[in-house]
Amino acid sequence: MRTRNTEKYSELGHSTFESIDEALAEPIQDGLNTVHMNGREFDYFYRDRGEPVTIVTFSAAMPQSMPEYPIFSGRELTAELKANWLAFSDAANGGENSLPTFWHLGTEKVNALEIIPKIIEHAVTSGVGCHLLFFGSSAGGFAALNYSRFFPGSAVLVLNPRVNILNEPKRLPKYAPVAYPNATLQELNEALPLNLSKIYSQAQGNYIVYLQNLQDPNYSRHHYAHFKKAADGRDDVQFVIDNWGKGHVTPPRCAYMKPLQSLVDSAPNWSSTYNKYDGYFL
Repeated sequence: MRTRNTEKYSELGHSTFESIDEALAEPIQDGLNTVHMNGREFDYFYRDRGEPVTIVTFSAAMPQSMPEYPIFSGRELTAELKANWLAFSDAANGGENSLPTFWHLGTEKVNALEIIPKIIEHAVTSGVGCHLLFFGSSAGGFAALNYSRFFPGSAVLVLNPRVNILNEPKRLPKYAPVAYPNATLQELNEALPLNLSKIYSQAQGNYIVYLQNLQDPNYSRHHYAHFKKAADGRDDVQFVIDNWGKGHVTPPRCAYMKPLQSLVDSAPNWSSTYNKYDGYFL
């Protein structure tokens, strides 16, 4: 069981709400925001930098060795990119039976599929950044792809994302009974968007930049290959593949910071061209 520690994210203040309706009733607050629901907490962090682009980030899987939650990703990169920052911590990371991830699909007590889009929309309408750029890696990449599709005109950049939760490496049979103890796998398959390749076989109105490490056989074979087959040839998707190291490793920082900067600079047109010889976006 992880220990809840909010102090490291409270430098801009910590706003708490007893319901999502209460959180949405006032302008989005800078700093850590916590919504209490069904005896659990749902955490998100917002930083208004007065910029036209808001980067929405989702944490990747949290190793069981990490003793504290919540955790957010993207603080430094969004500051460097001069963008507002809206970050989500996975609701499955906390509680008595904490998980590494449930791909930001919520738990039996936290309906993330309903509240995350509401919070993002709230940030757009009550904040300053009207152009949304989603970002995530692995499990966070799944979430970025999943929630970006609810916002036509947005862009999303993902690193080695999981695309189909039913594929290898198979985590759902172990994680589902913890996150949703009263639902069968079949019920979850019907209720949750577990296969994004199927969803993205049709354009969703967003612009996608998909970075994949070819030395990551599990994710190249069971996720990237299926997504590429579903979306290849479309103008709304750009694939960037390279050899960035053995296994499920994050690409080097320059491989994703340069395309992120290109996307921020081109918003809301999201026009970027990858130069395979120089290895970056122009």
